[in-house]
Amino acid sequence: MWGDFIRKRVIPYIFNKAQRVPRSVYLPSNFRWSRLPPFKHRPTSRRTPKFPPYSKLGRLRNGRWYCSCNLLAVRHTVQRNTPNKGKRFLRCPKHPGRQCDFILWEEHEGKL
Repeated sequence: MWGDFIRKRVIPYIFNKAQRVPRSVYLPSNFRWSRLPPFKHRPTSRRTPKFPPYSKLGRLRNGRWYCSCNLLAVRHTVQRNTPNKGKRFLRCPKHPGRQCDFILWEEHEGKL
């Protein structure tokens, strides 16, 4: 009795032989996704995101830049022969290898 029911009713319903694609047991055969109402999502904010006080971007306090270690950033000039040679930037004052990720090019200093 159950063998006939499974063979005749359940297996064809789960596996559509024409498409060879498993179908969900919970959806009727005439189900169409296009009939669903459009998905409504929250509107996105156009404001500039707020960063934590000690982010990779550092922080500006009293007109001076501080790195994410909360130390006064030091101004450097690119010395290597690259397209950026001669450009100035702010960096963490710690020794290389111990520096945080803070770096700010002089040309972007006033824009942030």
